[in-house]
Amino acid sequence: MALPSSGPLSINDIAVEFGGSAPHSLSEYYGVATGIPASGTIAIDDFYGAAAVTYLYDQTDNIYIDTTDPVGRREIKFQDSLSSTTLFLDGQTRTIVNLEWKENRGTIVLKIRDTGTNAAADNSFGSLFINGFEYTEASAAYSVSNAQTGANWTWAVTGIPNGVVFVNGASHRIQISEA
Repeated sequence: MALPSSGPLSINDIAVEFGGSAPHSLSEYYGVATGIPASGTIAIDDFYGAAAVTYLYDQTDNIYIDTTDPVGRREIKFQDSLSSTTLFLDGQTRTIVNLEWKENRGTIVLKIRDTGTNAAADNSFGSLFINGFEYTEASAAYSVSNAQTGANWTWAVTGIPNGVVFVNGASHRIQISEA
């Protein structure tokens, strides 16, 4: 439940929404939600309207760089713990097939497959985060190959996402939030 957008707001209200250990300090809430500073000056006023995010998936994954493309274009695959992870989306158990940054196409693609016969519906999750950079589900192009291969959310990106340098075997934090 979001904090109020106006009126009285205290550190205790913030602690109820975001958790933490007493005695509470604003510094324990750096970057805890969209619009909350990740460093520097932080004030109670920054928290008006803020809400805790529930993550369906929150892991640090190693990447694999596939350079088998005949012209040397790379596909960055986040597949260590992400691949085959099950999530509960829109009332059904789903499996993450993969997450890839396709340098040659300028896209990031998240593929989720249903364990049954229906592909995951559009609007199934809130956002995908790669190293804290947010890609909203609403800004992705949604498509379904077929129910067995899954639903795809594709984001167009220019250059390297958020300036991240991808190195084979490097770790990156991947999060998927609730809708």
